Amino acid sequence: MDDKPIIKIQKASDFKRCHATGMWGNINPFNELVIHITEDIVDLPEKISLVPDPNNPNSYIEEQIKTINNITRIDHAEITIPMSILPSIINWLQLKLDAYNSTIGSNN
Repeated sequence: MDDKPIIKIQKASDFKRCHATGMWGNINPFNELVIHITEDIVDLPEKISLVPDPNNPNSYIEEQIKTINNITRIDHAEITIPMSILPSIINWLQLKLDAYNSTIGSNN
């Protein structure tokens, strides 16, 4: 007889989906990793100019934007992770990265 526990997954009432473009964090006094999940939103330029493509005189490309005026950084979530869990998270992330890289490598 197999005595494995049955795990039921349930979304929290305040669950939300977000697009992460960055993260930052530190180790708190309880030796837990505290991570902030962030998203940077760049204001669109007021105008976009088309200029001749130097590589193809028969087409146009967008003129390079010289400066980014405003970036809004949204702090979506703070996650606290016990240090004992980090090796399994790192391993899981490495497996996902390896799978992604093997897919990308097979498409080239």
